[in-house]
Amino acid sequence: MPTRLLTWGLAVLLGLLWTLGAWMGAAVTGWASEVLQAGEFAVDESRRVAWPELPAWLQRWADLLGLTAWREASLEWLTVAQRHLPMLGALLAWLVPVIWIVWGAGMVLLLVGTAGLLRLLARHRPA
Repeated sequence: MPTRLLTWGLAVLLGLLWTLGAWMGAAVTGWASEVLQAGEFAVDESRRVAWPELPAWLQRWADLLGLTAWREASLEWLTVAQRHLPMLGALLAWLVPVIWIVWGAGMVLLLVGTAGLLRLLARHRPA
């Protein structure tokens, strides 16, 4: 019985981590899509980028994740691709449902894998 409880506990933990990752990915993708479609990026003459405000929950992680370095590295790309950003935002909007479809497939695989592991453990239980 402790093996079953431990296995399902681990599956629940992995499911929660998977869900958190999907939620964060969908939130960042949705935010980026809205920003790109609104055209809030602007590159001025001094080659400085006017970046929109990050979501409050992401601001805490901005320095840790190196977002400032990413901002500086993407300046050249933004100057070239600025006229195509609204189209890119529309494409990003399609990624949010794809993220949740992949999340659902991952959860199904996690549940099937956990049930299969428990069945395998039950078959090879010592007498």
